[in-house]
Amino acid sequence: MLVDLWPALREGKLRAGADPDRVVWVSAATLARQWWCHAASVLEARELEPRVFRAWLADRMQAALAAGVIRAVPDCPDDILGVAFSPRVPEMEVPGGDGLLPCELLPGRPGGGGPRRWARVEGLFVAAEPDGVEAGMVVQRCDVPDPRLARWVLPVARCHADLCALVFGAGRRQVVASEGAAEGPADRNAALGAVRVFLELESGRRKPVPPARWKCSDCEVWEDCPLAVAGGG
Repeated sequence: MLVDLWPALREGKLRAGADPDRVVWVSAATLARQWWCHAASVLEARELEPRVFRAWLADRMQAALAAGVIRAVPDCPDDILGVAFSPRVPEMEVPGGDGLLPCELLPGRPGGGGPRRWARVEGLFVAAEPDGVEAGMVVQRCDVPDPRLARWVLPVARCHADLCALVFGAGRRQVVASEGAAEGPADRNAALGAVRVFLELESGRRKPVPPARWKCSDCEVWEDCPLAVAGGG
């Protein structure tokens, strides 16, 4: 499926009734990164949105084929968008772990591999690909090689698990870390709160809080970071 992504992404935002200058397609992993760094979450979302949008188009085509809405993926980008936005195409889970969606919670910590699902949340198309989904419970594995990092990493993992539970409609979440597994009810309000904070940060209505300075040494987006330019990083 070859689509000129930037024009298609802009047209997709218009069809969705969204501001074409704002992030609309985003992964749950990127949203959860706000617990690591506000600025990194926003910058990553902007950088990766075309990739997330491509994953959404691919998943919608797969769903359309499975439901018999189409017999083959259209060649024309406009027709692809028409199918993707068609109410005849059901929401469905697709196998994850295909590399289409960026699932890293933190640099060097790959995630995902479980089924993938999408939901429209506060105007965003949110993609969730947890490590697993078992009997109405999302599973998030969290590698914390240094126990001193647990206080920084576990909130990111819990937020991601709550966001995945929201997208999948799961009532429980389990975060598996090196020191054991913590299982409990999914926090829908926390997930919605994370989405709203992201929207405020991305639109500029909320100023990002500078992270602990040591995090900036391993940041993948620091060159574009407003906090670094201002001396906050």
